[in-house]
Formats: sequence, C-alpha cells, structure tokens
Amino acid sequence: MTRKIITAALPYVNNLPHLGNIVGSLLSADVYNRYCKMRGISTVFITGTDEYGTASEVSADKAGLSPQELCDINSAKHKEVYDWFQINYDIFGRTSMDRHKEITQSIFLEMYNNGYFIEREEERYFCSGCNMFLADRYINGTCSICGSDNARGDQCDGCSAILAIDEIINPYCSTCKSVPVKKMTKHLFFELNKVQDKLNQLIEEYSINWSSVARQVSNDWKNKELIPRCITRDLKYNWGVPVPLPEYKDKVLYVWFDAPIGYITFTDILGKRDWWTESDVQLCEFMGKDNVFFHSVFFPGMLVGCNQIKYPNLISATHYLTYEGDKFSKSMGRGIFGSDLLGDRIGCAGAWRFHLMRRRPETGDADFLWREFKESYNTILINTIGNLCNRVLSYVKKRLNGTLTTPKLDSDTVQSINTVLNKYINHMDKAEIRSAIECIVNVAGMGNLYVQKAFAEKVDKNEMGIRISSAINILVIIGKMLYPVVPKEGDELLSILKIDDRTIPNEFTEELSDGYTIGDVHILFHPLTDAQAQAMETFCCNL
Repeated sequence: MTRKIITAALPYVNNLPHLGNIVGSLLSADVYNRYCKMRGISTVFITGTDEYGTASEVSADKAGLSPQELCDINSAKHKEVYDWFQINYDIFGRTSMDRHKEITQSIFLEMYNNGYFIEREEERYFCSGCNMFLADRYINGTCSICGSDNARGDQCDGCSAILAIDEIINPYCSTCKSVPVKKMTKHLFFELNKVQDKLNQLIEEYSINWSSVARQVSNDWKNKELIPRCITRDLKYNWGVPVPLPEYKDKVLYVWFDAPIGYITFTDILGKRDWWTESDVQLCEFMGKDNVFFHSVFFPGMLVGCNQIKYPNLISATHYLTYEGDKFSKSMGRGIFGSDLLGDRIGCAGAWRFHLMRRRPETGDADFLWREFKESYNTILINTIGNLCNRVLSYVKKRLNGTLTTPKLDSDTVQSINTVLNKYINHMDKAEIRSAIECIVNVAGMGNLYVQKAFAEKVDKNEMGIRISSAINILVIIGKMLYPVVPKEGDELLSILKIDDRTIPNEFTEELSDGYTIGDVHILFHPLTDAQAQAMETFCCNL
C-alpha cells in the first residue's frame, strides 16, 4: 500500500496568517490528508512555522523584541489559529528547534563535501547607518521586471518574480531607509546548474500530476538556464542556522535553504525519517504559487546534491486569494485574518473551511466576497445540506421511531450517485478540492429532489421503506464525502447515523441492516447568532 508524506508550506512566523495564507497550504493539505486516510492510505502530515531569516529580524525590531521572543509569541498564535481551523497535523514543528539545526547542517556538509558549493567574493549592499551588510529582506526598492515598488531583495511581491539583489532599482535599507553602498564580502553559492539535467528529467516525469500553476512555473524554470544561488547571509542578529564552517562562522544559511529541510526534521522527530528514502512513499506538497520554484527546483536540487532523491509526486499549488477585489493588508485593515475568527466570532470553523475550499483558487486568482460566504453558509450548508439531513432524520425519528425495516436501495438513485461519487474521488485524488466540493453539493441537491418526490407520494409500506432507506444512505455518503472538508459536522452526521466506518467507498452501496436505528437528531449547521451577524456586518461596513 502506498504511503504519503503530506506537507503544508511552512508559514512565515513574522506575522499572522490571513485567509489567503491558510487556504493554499495548511487547509488544503488537511482536507487532502483526511481524504487519504478515509481511502485507507497511511499518511504523515507535516507542517510548522518558518522562523529564521531577515523577515523575523525586521519584524522583531519593529516590535521591540528579540527574534526568538517574536517567534515564540507568533508561533503560538499561528498554532492557535490552525487548531481553530481543525488542522489535524501529525506534528506542528518550528525551524528554530535544535534538531532542525543539526539536520540542516548535516545536509549542508554533505552537499559541501559532494562539491555542490562554490565560494565567490563579490560586492554586496552595506548600510553604513546600520553598520551591516544587508540581506534580502533588508533591501527594498522597485522591481526591474514589473515596476512594482513592493520588491525586496529576493522576490517581488507585485509579480512574484525571483530577483537577484542587483535587479532591485533604487534600493534602500528597510530599517533606516538610507541608500546602501557596495562592499566586498565572501559567500557560498549552490551550483544549481550542476543538477539541472536531473531536475529537468524529474520535472518531465512527475509534473503531469501537479496542479496547472505548479506545472507552469516548474516548466518555465525547466526552460531557463539555472545559475548558482547564494545560500549564505549576513544578518543583523545572525538569526538563522549557523554555517558549519570556521571561515563562515559569522554567517547563517539562507532561509530557503533551511526552511524546506524542516519537512525532514519534523518527520525525523516523529521517528519516520526513513519515509524520505523508501520507494513506496509519495511526497505530496501544498503551497501558494509563489513557493513553487523552491519546492520543484531549489529544494529537490538540494536533495540531489546530498544523494537523497525524493521528488514530489504531487505539488498542489494555488493562485492568490484576494479580498473583495484587493490584496489582504494587515496594516491597512483589509481582509480577514485567522485571529479574527477565533471563538467562532463570525461563524463556526466548518463554515469557513467549506467556503474557503469552495472558493479555492485552483485555476486562477479567486476573490473572497462576503455575499458568497453567506451563500455557502445559508444556501448550501444550512438549506441544502442541513435541511436535507434534518428532514430525513426527523421523519425517521418521528414516523418510524428511528428504526428502518426495509434496508434496500432504489436502483436509479444508486446509479446517479455513483456517477457523482466517482467524479468526487477522481477530483480528490488530484487534490482538486473545489471541484470535489461541487460533487458534494450535487449529491445533496439530488438527495433533496429525491426526498421531495419520495416522501410526497402515497405508496405501500415496502416501497416507502425502500425510499426511506435510500434517503438515509444518501445521508451516509454525504457525511463521508463531507468529512474531509468539514470534519466536525461530518463526524456528527455519521455519529447520528451510527456509522462507525469512516472510509470513502468506491461505490454507493447499502450500508444498513434490518432493524437499523438512528441516534439522537440535532441540527448540524446553525444560523449565525446576533453577535456573529453583527461581527460580519462590521467587516462588511469597513469595505
């Protein structure tokens, strides 16, 4: 049986996650992980916080904290948000762990001994005001590719282009705003060009199963000549994994060198590092599209450099999620951040999980709109799914004392639902979660139409028994399809139905026996309370 390592791109700990951060990596990975388990696949779900680098140093300076203090505070806040979202990871690690430093340095030394690094002395920006060389995120300026003023030293926030420091126009120090000068310094570079042929071969072989944007980004890089990339940094507080060489004792490793190794570290802590070398284990990675280069080229290149080839069988990358037509911005108070939702302030976690996956930006950028959230909550979860469950369960409880006497399925219903179930499985196998959710909605719609007709007609007792049994079985398959997306409510529905089997079958079949009895009935999805509605209205009024 195939096993799977499922990773969610490690979120930066320098700030708190907004909905766009959550939708592409952790939430998508969690839904896929739950689905895989329900299909009988053994998985290990890895995530945690990415803590090292200039981003944390800059944020710590602004907050008047040390980098360690900032990371301790924000890592706990991140975990609180993901726990509220019911993210069921096997480990939530931190790249500041001692074990991570050990493993990162061992991989570095293996690549170093294998001859994949080259030393270069070159000019780097030096800020006389701060008296230090400026690493990537300490340099801001204008992108030479798209003209955005939101470019930093390694990537443009405007167009997502991967930039060299010299490609920043009108650079300035992000700390003191002064214009830096260039001075000579030594750094180590990873010769990506040495592994390009192998990477091109792997991309060609594996990318067929990736999401469209992951294929596009990786194939774009496949057609470019890879050049050596600097993997050492001069940081203000040396907040990173120290370079394990005497001549580089004052430098740390580039954050994108150490961060993906976190997946290996956290798997190692779970006692399953051997999964990274065993051929029957698939690697499935979830992220936003701006992380595809690092997961399809840079990190796999590192693994080739230390003779550990574990290439991703699946890269499920999403486009960007915007907020009411604009970018999320904490400083401008624009958008929903994870901390805004804690305590069910604007609805339960299930409602947010469902809507975010329903609007998951799989084939292009998607926009979060409050009117669509209300539609997901009221029209689909409460009216379509919730009312169907309540109508059928209440009927069985009140008319039949909760007991079925004719556990048999309507053949036409079986055929119709099997068609949709097969589509659901095909979509979920490829992590096309948005499309899979439409299958759930379709089955619920079919269930409502079936019940509306079946319960209205006067038929004999045996035929009515078949219809009621069919309706109950429709609820069973809805509960199973729904569970990976909204686990709490999906589990509650299956518990009411007294279904212990938490697997998703290949076919829609009879799961009940003569004398089957349902449990206590209660509402799965409640309308927003007055306080929740008011909180939502407050956000809507601030648009």
